[in-house]
Amino acid sequence: MKSIIINTILIITSLSSVDDLIILFEINNSINISGYLNTESQIIIDEKIHIGNSYQQSLVLDDFFDVSKVDKFKVIHRGGSENNLIYILGEYSSNTDIYKVLITLTKSEKELTIKKIKIDKKL
Repeated sequence: MKSIIINTILIITSLSSVDDLIILFEINNSINISGYLNTESQIIIDEKIHIGNSYQQSLVLDDFFDVSKVDKFKVIHRGGSENNLIYILGEYSSNTDIYKVLITLTKSEKELTIKKIKIDKKL
């Protein structure tokens, strides 16, 4: 129920913060994550690079989330640089698997755009 309420709030409001993006990963919401993507964004899952429009990329995330249902998404570190680059390093737990997640974003005046989502299974 909590996920539905958060999802509804995020759909109604514009996606504008890093915290919103983290919540979207916690609830496996690829549709709203795609609002941060553009044709220059990359999704890399276990070394396989996916590019395309935001809809195509949301399908890639859907496939990953369908196979790897989230138990927990924990942010390990987040920060930024002088060049308006923001990064999130996290750990995504699913079933018996753990994935390292690196998300890099750029920030313009009014929006955040994902440059890269890199997801690698921890060995």
